[in-house]
Amino acid sequence: MPRWRAFLRSVPGQLSLFGITFLGAVVLAVVGLFFRDSFFERHSHEHYKPLSSATEKVAKELLRNDLTAEQEKKALEQLGEMPSEREQQLDELYGTWIEDRLQEPGQRLDPNNRLARRLMRLCGSEMLQRVGRTLVVGNAAQRSRALQMLELADSEALRPGSIELARYARTRAERRGDVDLAHQAADLLRRFED
Repeated sequence: MPRWRAFLRSVPGQLSLFGITFLGAVVLAVVGLFFRDSFFERHSHEHYKPLSSATEKVAKELLRNDLTAEQEKKALEQLGEMPSEREQQLDELYGTWIEDRLQEPGQRLDPNNRLARRLMRLCGSEMLQRVGRTLVVGNAAQRSRALQMLELADSEALRPGSIELARYARTRAERRGDVDLAHQAADLLRRFED
């Protein structure tokens, strides 16, 4: 025991401890990278609250085919009056569209993208923030769906933000080896640039 203490207090002993610590850190980093896709990424995604009854009413109204611009605005006015309540309900609408679900199992929410188009038209900057968040922390399906929502941004005011988010998505997908998402983002960028 005294021999080990003497060794650990010496320069070679200190360098050995430093080397062992460094090697342990490298092994831990490699294990993290190796299991990133197979273990950690499976559990990492955005979670959305289910629609409240008030928000479901707004969603069903915005899904109607025959709405005028005035009726669209009135439907959105039904969202909460307090900013935090409105944000929560917009999150619910966005999450419902991203996950493509209504309360009935197996039913496609918005096959014609009416809800997404209307949300982008009426609350564009707020939706771009949510799309950006999804591109950072969402799983592969959520990120793909977020890019689909960016496609629906037909306003010139939203174009710079949409291009920036599409570039971010392409760069991140290329770095991570997500070929499908990289192609989807590249196609979207080509459409924006045309």
